Amino acid sequence: MPGKRQKRRPKKPEPEYYQIEVDNWDASYTFGANRSGKRFSEDYFESSYIFLNGKIVSPSLKKTDQARIMISSDHKLKDCWEQPSMEKPAELVGWITLLTDDSLLEFMVWLPPQSHQYVSSIAASGKIKYAWVYGTKLKYRQGQVYNLRISSYLEEDD
Repeated sequence: MPGKRQKRRPKKPEPEYYQIEVDNWDASYTFGANRSGKRFSEDYFESSYIFLNGKIVSPSLKKTDQARIMISSDHKLKDCWEQPSMEKPAELVGWITLLTDDSLLEFMVWLPPQSHQYVSSIAASGKIKYAWVYGTKLKYRQGQVYNLRISSYLEEDD
């Protein structure tokens, strides 16, 4: 009698630190009435983004050396400091995508509203020069973001 086939466990995603030298930033904001009622459960909708654009310092990627970090406010995270989740703990704060034309590595990161306001003010001052994203290595052009750190100076490795 042949042996049972063992189930293959999915590999855990490999961690990766991405270091980006930020050379410019931009922002976008939208607010409106939720007339359709389909997209949002509230009467109004709002979205705001900070875009940090720059060059990937490390790791060296074959496809591109350009990056964009899109930072958005998530109102569901408003009370994340006061009320611990009764469900499972948070696993990620965003996603990584290599665009299909290989021109750009894009990071999408969600912050609590109060943190987003702080990051907006330091972006407007022009002081953000470096960003580090701790996440996973790309697999099928996708990855996860666990942590974002921004600074006005190049920090030594931790």
